[in-house]
Amino acid sequence: MGNLDVPPGWSPPQEMGQMTCGNCHRLLSYPQGAKHVRCACCQTINLVLEAHEVGNVKCDGCSVLLMYPYGAPSVRCSSCHFRTEIGKATSLCTTGSTPTGSQCSHLKQGLLLGW
Repeated sequence: MGNLDVPPGWSPPQEMGQMTCGNCHRLLSYPQGAKHVRCACCQTINLVLEAHEVGNVKCDGCSVLLMYPYGAPSVRCSSCHFRTEIGKATSLCTTGSTPTGSQCSHLKQGLLLGW
């Protein structure tokens, strides 16, 4: 087999990431490594966070899973607008733990890309 001819300007497809728009909740695709993504629907500029830069917590208002940047004192739910505090109780609950009673009001369930 000989060498394949590659057209000028051609490059292999980039790996893509996905996240949800923080404003309109549409699924966005973006090239891996991007720092910001503009939503084509609502024009909101979304910050892209790596998996190690975000945490998860259940909303105290409606129990939907919320994502937040590490270090945030609280996160506001986009569904019910309840503000859930991120505190020591959250940091005690890790993936695989099984909190009981009032031991942990938030369940930290691992890391996901985006927020």
